[in-house]
Amino acid sequence: RDAVYEAFHRSTQTGGALALVLIVLNFLCAHCSAMLMGYRYTMHKAILLSNVCGFCIGLATVVIALLPSAAQTGLGLRGLSGSIGGLGVLVLILSVLGFTAASRLSPKLLLVHSVLMGIVTVILFSLGAACLLNADSAALSIQDTLP
Repeated sequence: RDAVYEAFHRSTQTGGALALVLIVLNFLCAHCSAMLMGYRYTMHKAILLSNVCGFCIGLATVVIALLPSAAQTGLGLRGLSGSIGGLGVLVLILSVLGFTAASRLSPKLLLVHSVLMGIVTVILFSLGAACLLNADSAALSIQDTLP
C-alpha cells in the first residue's frame, strides 16, 4: 500500500513536470520548422496534422469513457466517465472545426478555432497545475481507498 502511494505521488509530479517541458519543446520545434519552411506552409500542415491527431485522441477518449469498466473508476465519483466522454466529444468537435478551417484556409473559422483552443488550453493548463499542486491529497485519497 505504501509502495502504491509513493509510486502514484512520484508519477503525478513527474507527469505534470514532463507535460510542461514538452509544451515548451513543442513551441520551440514549431518555431524552428517555420523558420526553415515558412510560416504559412508550416502552420497549415501543423494545424491539419494536429487536428487529425486531436480527432483520434478524442475518439479514443469517447470509446474509453463508454466502456463498462470506466463507470467503476474515480473513487466513487458518479459521472466521471460521462465527464471524460464529454471532453472527448469536445475534442472531436474542435478537431473537426480546426481541420475544416485549415483545409479551407478560412480566416474566420481559424479565428474561432484559435479562440476556442486557447480557452481549452488555459483550462487544461490550469488543471495540470492543480494536479501538480494537489498530488499529495490525490495520493492520500487513493491510499485511503486501497484495501
